[in-house]
Amino acid sequence: MQRLAARGEAVRLAPGVYIPAGQWREFEQDPDAEAIKARARIAAEYIRSGPAVVAGKSAAFLHDLPLEKFEPPETVELASPKRSLMGRTGRSERHLATPGQGQRAVLIPTEFGEIWTSGLLDTCHDLGLRHSLDDAVIATEAALHTKKITWNAWRTWRAWQDGMCAPGATLTATLTATPETAPIRHGAQRARTAARLITRFSESPRESQLKIRFWEHGLPAPFQQVNILNEAGWTIGRVDMFFDVGLAVEYDGREKYGSTAPAIERALLQERQRENDIQARGITLLRITAETYHSGHAIDQVSEHFHALAARPTRPPCTLWSGGALAWS
Repeated sequence: MQRLAARGEAVRLAPGVYIPAGQWREFEQDPDAEAIKARARIAAEYIRSGPAVVAGKSAAFLHDLPLEKFEPPETVELASPKRSLMGRTGRSERHLATPGQGQRAVLIPTEFGEIWTSGLLDTCHDLGLRHSLDDAVIATEAALHTKKITWNAWRTWRAWQDGMCAPGATLTATLTATPETAPIRHGAQRARTAARLITRFSESPRESQLKIRFWEHGLPAPFQQVNILNEAGWTIGRVDMFFDVGLAVEYDGREKYGSTAPAIERALLQERQRENDIQARGITLLRITAETYHSGHAIDQVSEHFHALAARPTRPPCTLWSGGALAWS
């Protein structure tokens, strides 16, 4: 195989694991080439590792959950029942659950065969323990939004991880239980912070990131998915985030207005009318794009407007908005 690789007839994916060069070139022509290559690298490390479970960001990728960088993870993460290693070139390993142990691991089909992967709840919790706050919140809220996991299952799981109940207990028993002394785990504080920030109301990864930035800037929790009403009580629009000082915030995704010129024009006209109707009720509406988010200007602008509106002696009446839920607890 090494000689084939030297002649350009095979591509080395991992020590002892190769793929025919022709097949690899076919992958490169696919629109989803980067994702296919990432699954190939995961499969290669999984094959050569013996009994193992794909974990962390690699597991989130196989579960089709978005992550902070919106691209396949560079490092393959494995959880092994035999050893616990970190920092090896190209992959990291640690102890988790034995493949097939209850709901802790599931089989996910890929182009390269079925792969034992940590379950969704384990994966989301693992992101909070070992990766960034953004990774944990984005992935978990995406799983909740797409109903891959339920809100009740997530809350019960979190309570169990915090040592408040045994797996399988009812949510009522969980929430009324007295916390027991649980071992301190690396990353536990970050996982608890992520759990506070996670709700089932974010409808896109960027909404998840926005509320993390608001929390980091010391802003109070806004309401998510709020209906703005007219004087007759009819809904004139729904906004992504709403601060009760009279500040609405929306993220404009590139796919929001359609893909054809007529569709974009119609959507822009409707959006402009909705924006005028909302602002006519004394509500300030700020729009955030990918460019203003990455530059940091958007968060500064939201903070500046919030503090200016909070200093006013009056606030918009509660009759002008309804619904929504706090972005964090």
